[in-house]
Amino acid sequence: MLIGKKIVGLEWLTDKEAEQQGFEQGRYNKAQKIMLEDGTFITAMADPEGNGPGFLIIGDSKGRSWTLEPKK
Repeated sequence: MLIGKKIVGLEWLTDKEAEQQGFEQGRYNKAQKIMLEDGTFITAMADPEGNGPGFLIIGDSKGRSWTLEPKK
């Protein structure tokens, strides 16, 4: 489903999209989405049941990590 698709952006979920996922957004629990070229998006969730949004965390082979945040 995702293989071969190009990532074109990182955005915040809109309140409507968050509501469709079944959770509310607030100051400290705003959801992100990775946008793909065909309009598909990937969202991090707190757990498989979708009990809340989560931040995307990137790690590298040197043990460093950081969170991603969409441009405002």
